[in-house]
Amino acid sequence: MGRTVGRVLTGIGLACILAAVTLAGYNFYQSNSAGQESAHALEMLGTTLPANESEGVVSGDVLNTEMPTIQIDGRSYIGRVDIPRLSISLPVLAEWTEEGANIAPCRYRGSVYNGTLIIAGHNFASHFGNLYQLADGDTVTFVDVKGVAYHYVVLTAETIDGYDLKGMEEGEWDLTLFTCNFSGVERTTVRCKRV
Repeated sequence: MGRTVGRVLTGIGLACILAAVTLAGYNFYQSNSAGQESAHALEMLGTTLPANESEGVVSGDVLNTEMPTIQIDGRSYIGRVDIPRLSISLPVLAEWTEEGANIAPCRYRGSVYNGTLIIAGHNFASHFGNLYQLADGDTVTFVDVKGVAYHYVVLTAETIDGYDLKGMEEGEWDLTLFTCNFSGVERTTVRCKRV
């Protein structure tokens, strides 16, 4: 009987290891695929954005908080986000969907024009997986589809409960970036002010 129990436990252990390896492989594949999709969209954005970026100035033509979009492969993009500390530049989809988030970070809500933009991204290594490394004073730039650059400085990074939607949206932040942490239960959240 002891050998039977040992074999059963060994079988269960091997099955768990196989499941973990399979899940890790799938996560790697998904992250790699997302990185390739983002790189393609970023390349296409680069061919459609003006060659020279201008500094973001709130004027009469942008007081309307609706953000213009560019269509790439049937998806609407509002621009790109550059995070030098993490060495990433990523396109930003116009609205959040689960399918879209597998391709690129998405506008969760808000607008760059009135200082309420919230961008959500998966914690893929190729997307927002290293967001937790940002610290006070780091810089972030958002470039809209008209080629206008908006510069931000990180003021705080915090962890918010994954179900605290009110906590995600409240506060006087010009830009918020967030992703799920590795547990999937909480969100790594970076709050920025425009400079």
